[in-house]
Amino acid sequence: MSFSIPETEREKRHQLRRRLHWIGCGTVAAGLWICPDSLRVEVEEILEDLGLRGMATVFVTDTPLVGGSLREAASAWWDLDTVAELHRDFIRHHGSAADDGGQDSGSDGGPASAETFARYVRCIDRWRIIPYLDPGLPAEFLPEDWPGMAGIALFERLGAAYSRPSADFVRRTLEA
Repeated sequence: MSFSIPETEREKRHQLRRRLHWIGCGTVAAGLWICPDSLRVEVEEILEDLGLRGMATVFVTDTPLVGGSLREAASAWWDLDTVAELHRDFIRHHGSAADDGGQDSGSDGGPASAETFARYVRCIDRWRIIPYLDPGLPAEFLPEDWPGMAGIALFERLGAAYSRPSADFVRRTLEA
């Protein structure tokens, strides 16, 4: 997407850049942004919401042709080091929790405890920023040691293990 927004609309330009960044778009140049096609509808909604649709051109293309490698280009367009570190941090903090399968029961074999619910909330809290910053690029754009797929798989396993016991705990707590 390319845009040119006059100085009189500086605040809208700032909001556009901020919102594009937060949905996972990358910066090619000052007024030239890139994102996977899966974000196109969201980009259009942002442009309409800010009243900037008439000042932007959305280009739809296949794989970009770059001077170097796609990995080098993607690393210049997105802060992939930061996104990778978010994934690694999530894996470090929650990797061992996946081993218990969400079966945090009391010593008497009773139902899941407040600890299960707390783990689930901490997991969601640490994860929640990642989908906004991870553009979800294909493997050929990403570094060889990309931790994103492992982070996503871990989050899905934890959600499957903890969501039902956590919901049961909350229901029991509200009924008490």
